[in-house]
Amino acid sequence: MRIRILFAFPILLLFLGVIHAQSDRDGLRGIPTVKVTIHVSGDDGRLNQDQLRADIETRLRKAGVRISDDDDSVLLQAMVTCLHGPWQFPPNVRNQRGGSFDLYAFNVSLDLDRAVTVGVGRDSRVVSGTVWSRAAIGLQLTDIFANTVRNLIGELTDVFANDFLVVNR
Repeated sequence: MRIRILFAFPILLLFLGVIHAQSDRDGLRGIPTVKVTIHVSGDDGRLNQDQLRADIETRLRKAGVRISDDDDSVLLQAMVTCLHGPWQFPPNVRNQRGGSFDLYAFNVSLDLDRAVTVGVGRDSRVVSGTVWSRAAIGLQLTDIFANTVRNLIGELTDVFANDFLVVNR
């Protein structure tokens, strides 16, 4: 009995992930263009926001997603939050230089916000809401931190472009 439950649990998670992906995709339907914005905090100047934006826009254009600088466009926001410091680890995880590593902890997210209607009838309101979102977290050595973040944003952008094109052919 226990083996069946353990086997069924990953299948259930996969099924729920497919349902979640489809509901995210539905929020992308009918969007003609997107405007890319970048927000970075705590990176000590290691990330070039213009380069990140260019990376995202290039990938989207190659995939066939139209980009706009119009303020009325739907916003695709890339957010990177970082925490830099010499991280102390226990003695059994020490490096050659001693007990600390120069690392960045980070969160990378890509979110699409658009106008959504909340409520019914006269009580309804149009507000901005996130209709698609993906994120990743990590811990990386300072030397390769910027490349790691750029690669992650690229992967998240590819996922967005694929989902966007599924509902906007």
